[in-house]
Amino acid sequence: MSSAESRKVIELLYGMQQRAMRLAADLPILEAAREEWVGIAFQLRQHTLLAPMTEVKEVITPPSLSQIPHVKTWVKGIANMRGNLLPVIDLQLMLFGSALAADPRNQRVIVVDLEGISTGLLVDSVQGLKHFWADEVRGPPAGLEPALQPFVQQSFASDDGYVGVFGLMRLVYSEAFLDAAV
Repeated sequence: MSSAESRKVIELLYGMQQRAMRLAADLPILEAAREEWVGIAFQLRQHTLLAPMTEVKEVITPPSLSQIPHVKTWVKGIANMRGNLLPVIDLQLMLFGSALAADPRNQRVIVVDLEGISTGLLVDSVQGLKHFWADEVRGPPAGLEPALQPFVQQSFASDDGYVGVFGLMRLVYSEAFLDAAV
């Protein structure tokens, strides 16, 4: 093929490319996908808090408990859950040193699984799942009681202000939690 013929082929191909680009439909613009954060809203005293779904195994009604000797008062007892032992901790009593009367019909146990060992945390009530955008996480909300501060490091904006994220694993690994014996 001569150089004149080669040039003609190149011009033809270039013209086809230009026409194809003019006639092609625009591709949709890819929007950055936002990661969703999901938690369980629960009540503890007058505080509404969020437990990350990644740290919750299940939520149950308070089971029948057997007492455990030589433990602190906030260890309410142990339950048999489908053949597994589940220690149940009164979270309000543990954190605040006293438990305000909550309606027992509304109380729930949030079950946390720590490397195959489950622990139940008794709370005043559970409001259900809450969804937020992960990129909207903020620091701890203002006005937190000192007992909650070590466990609430983040928050999300809600209709009522900011709702703190309660780190269940942070609690379970805390020295106070692990020191349950008297």
